[in-house]
Amino acid sequence: MDKTLSQAFDLLRFPLAVLVVFLHIDNAPSIAVLHYDWSWNDGRWLYELTIVAVNIVAKIAVPCFFFISGYLFFYKNKIFTVEAYKDKIKRRIRSLLIPYVIWNILAVAYLYVTQDIVPDSLAGIFIAPANFPLWFLRDLIIIVVFSPIIYGIVRYAKLVGLLAMTVLYVSNLIPVLVVCLFSSVYFFYLGSYCSQNGFVELVRRDGRPLYIATGALLAASFVLYGQGVYDYVLAIFLIVGTLCSIKIGYELVENGAKLLPVLTASSFFIYVSHKLGATYIAKLLFKAMPDNYYVLTLRFFVAPFLAVLICIAVFAVWQKCSPKTLSFVTGRK
Repeated sequence: MDKTLSQAFDLLRFPLAVLVVFLHIDNAPSIAVLHYDWSWNDGRWLYELTIVAVNIVAKIAVPCFFFISGYLFFYKNKIFTVEAYKDKIKRRIRSLLIPYVIWNILAVAYLYVTQDIVPDSLAGIFIAPANFPLWFLRDLIIIVVFSPIIYGIVRYAKLVGLLAMTVLYVSNLIPVLVVCLFSSVYFFYLGSYCSQNGFVELVRRDGRPLYIATGALLAASFVLYGQGVYDYVLAIFLIVGTLCSIKIGYELVENGAKLLPVLTASSFFIYVSHKLGATYIAKLLFKAMPDNYYVLTLRFFVAPFLAVLICIAVFAVWQKCSPKTLSFVTGRK
């Protein structure tokens, strides 16, 4: 595998994890339509525009994670044998299934302690995760189980398969496959397709056309938010934006960009743990401040970083006190 691309994937993990935390601080879907009434003097226009704009950008995070997962899953396997499949399943039990089970059980304990909603059954927490960000792991586990189908589409359908999958995704004709989102399948497939079809050569090219297209689609997604065509424009933006994110990571690595090792190492921990107290504590720090839209806007920008810092601190302490236990619950070797 191209060393620079591998390093780009590692470099992106932390900022993508931070974007996931931004998605879970405030609820953008509750803003049905943007209001451009500048006469409001309570800061509501600033709050709504900020929430929507940042959430559109942050939505790139999960597609990027699925893309990277799909790329890494197949890049060593031009021929996907039964033995390779068995090896992949065995490895993903440790890296996906065990963390999924553990962090769902921890979420139930957290909900019980905080007297929040407790699931009706233990089985239910693994279908609709009690730790709701873990829907990503749930979908990834399902996709891995059925990965030979993905491989077959990539290997035999080729460009026709890519076009068909893209049309199905953008049109949202099949939003859900049983309990797995089709968008999850699509971006895993897209990463798989790229791993088998010379993506490295593409990512080495001049990135300016890709950057311009991403900027234009981002602007269009913002302007069209809440309108009939918004979902289609957003879907295209997420495809182009995902490829753009990988390209940005690649260029940053080429220019010598590096992160502190603890940031990259803690990325998965931030993802699985941030809803188990960190975001609540981060927002709680603003309780003493005036209750208005200006404070809400400030909280939206500051609270995610506070939550991330809390997660990193817990990760660092856990790493020092019991590294083997931490490795087990996060699925690391």
